[in-house]
Amino acid sequence: MSEPAWSPNGARIAWEERTQSPAKSVIWVSLADGTDPHQVSQGIDALGQLEWLTNRELIYWANYRVFRLRLGAKPSLVSSVHGGGFSVDARGTRLASGSSGCPTCVAPIDVIPLAAGAARAEIGPADAQNSNPSLAPDGRAVVFDRSVCSQASGDCSAPAGIWTAPTSAGATATQLARSGVCPAWSPHGSEIFYADDTGYVVPASGGAAQRLPIGSNCATWSPDGRSLATIGADSRLAVVDLQTMKVRRLSAVGLVNGLAWSPDSRSLLVTTGGSLNACTSLWTVDPATRKSTQIRRCG
Repeated sequence: MSEPAWSPNGARIAWEERTQSPAKSVIWVSLADGTDPHQVSQGIDALGQLEWLTNRELIYWANYRVFRLRLGAKPSLVSSVHGGGFSVDARGTRLASGSSGCPTCVAPIDVIPLAAGAARAEIGPADAQNSNPSLAPDGRAVVFDRSVCSQASGDCSAPAGIWTAPTSAGATATQLARSGVCPAWSPHGSEIFYADDTGYVVPASGGAAQRLPIGSNCATWSPDGRSLATIGADSRLAVVDLQTMKVRRLSAVGLVNGLAWSPDSRSLLVTTGGSLNACTSLWTVDPATRKSTQIRRCG
């Protein structure tokens, strides 16, 4: 199991499960407590990201294409993309994708409309590796990391920091931090997380960054903007309270490969498992009490 996702109203959860023969991904949905689990897709090749777009519609990445899946209906293609993932703004108006991140893959940030009134745009130089976009909650700006490319060798492994730009055609990007990867816009729109030697939070408008006691990998904001959850290099889950800077390490569930916050910020939906072929599980975790409840396990 992987790619856990919580619906905006908190009523449902979704996740991916792998079939052995043929090797495909299948999307499952249940009520938030794990009851009424049922398959909502046929087999999908190379599913890589799964999110809720509305309370009745999912959006997912597979083989460099993004699809919408309304519950009870067949999937529909949104667009082909350059990158291995995507970001959707809180209003569901825009989708952003970037470079796939390989050493020589160059691409701008591609902003794709999901609703009427939003326009398509390309951001960043086409001869650089612009990756890991995160849209502002209103969809009007995007933050991303960049690597520059050698003219002599074509290699794109020289990090060039964190950048922001409006999501309009021809927009100019502004450097927010000189180094770092994996930026994530806060739910309130005023701050941005990024990872470097540890985690940092910086004002979205620019300025001095606050150093966090944890977060050298990607992190996920709680919907209330008060906490960040991150999976460490040891695959263990931890949550940092941004007001007290205290870290809660939530190791009871084991090796974590995916997480999602509940809309009320009180629980985490977590998938666990070691290797690709290991038995995986789906859990809910209360960061305040460290209580964990297993709601699904492989057969």
